Amino acid sequence: SGRCSYKDVNSAKSNLLGYLEDALTEAGVEIEPVLAAPNFLTLFATVARAPLMATVPAIVARHYAPMFGLAASPLPFAFPSFPVELIWHARSQGDSAHAWLRGKIAQSAAAMIPADMVQPGSSGAAAGVAARGRRRRGRG
Repeated sequence: SGRCSYKDVNSAKSNLLGYLEDALTEAGVEIEPVLAAPNFLTLFATVARAPLMATVPAIVARHYAPMFGLAASPLPFAFPSFPVELIWHARSQGDSAHAWLRGKIAQSAAAMIPADMVQPGSSGAAAGVAARGRRRRGRG
C-alpha cells in the first residue's frame, strides 16, 4: 500500500502523541507503540538495546543520543514546533523571589536551545516526543 511502519518506544510523560500521529500519517508512516518509558534516560537505554526507534525533541536527542551510542537525525517530514511554557500559581505572580526564579529558569532554558533550532514564535523544538496513551489534543 506504499505505507511503512516502525515499532516505537516513547516517553509516557509526553502530550504530543496527536501531533506526531498526524504528521506521520500524512507522511505515510504508521507507528506501533510497544513501550512507554517513564523518562528519557530509560527511553534511550531501551532503544540502545533493542531494534526500536523513538521520536524525541531534537535538543534531547543532541544531549542523550551520544551517551548511548545512538544515531539521531531530523525527522524527514514537517513537524510543527510546540510551545514550552512555565506555569505557576496566580498567588506567586507578585512574589519577587518567585519572579527571580522564573527568570533564571527561562534564561537557562533559552541557553540550552541552539540558535539553529529556534524558529520565530516557537520554543525551538525541532521534533516531538511520541507518547503512548490517550490523546490530549481535541479530536472527535
